[in-house]
Amino acid sequence: MNNIVEAENKSESITQLAAQAALYSAAKRLFSIQLILGIPVIVIVAIAALALDKEWFGLPKRDISPYVSIVGLALVLLDTILINPLIGARRSAAAKIQQCFDSAVLRLPWNEIAYGSTPDPEDIEAWAEKNAKLVASGKFNDWYRVEVRELPHETAVLVCQRANCWWDMKLRKRYNIAVGIVGALLFSTLLGVSVWLDLSATSIFSFVVAPFLPFVAIARQSLKPSATLFPVE
Repeated sequence: MNNIVEAENKSESITQLAAQAALYSAAKRLFSIQLILGIPVIVIVAIAALALDKEWFGLPKRDISPYVSIVGLALVLLDTILINPLIGARRSAAAKIQQCFDSAVLRLPWNEIAYGSTPDPEDIEAWAEKNAKLVASGKFNDWYRVEVRELPHETAVLVCQRANCWWDMKLRKRYNIAVGIVGALLFSTLLGVSVWLDLSATSIFSFVVAPFLPFVAIARQSLKPSATLFPVE
């Protein structure tokens, strides 16, 4: 027997879960903006450049390929300097709060080497407030399966930690597949159009390589083995 179920449903524990969920949600919103900038926007710009270059739809001929390259590189810099650090900071903060929860609920010692100092209670409260409705609805109750209360404490801890690892691995596998499919479709589409139009090597760089760079930056950052991906729906 153990008190994991009782501990995970304490007010302090629920607040920690609500805070980490809010942080992951904030990271997901930033990631959505990153995807919009990195795929639809840059593809539209590349298609517009092709349309002007080939005088499609009766448009006057104009070479804006340098601007396509500039936009692509600018988005890479935006991702590198601003968006990725913000996403990483929120994911790391969420993972640290989750570790606080596990340390208290599972009676695990705080790993200062891996996580540094514990998060400020004021920060936890501030982020938890953003999920006040979910807290009231009982969304964060019984975070771990109630059946673990029947197990010896050490066994229950292993079961709960295994559940965390399994969920994280499942999300990463699903996400990696999605990133691979989107990347392959995006690159093959841009390259196929360029070959079909018999573009020069310079044009292929402008219309294919440069537009694809923001997506590469997104995939590279997101596939790093850092904090858990976005586990809270």
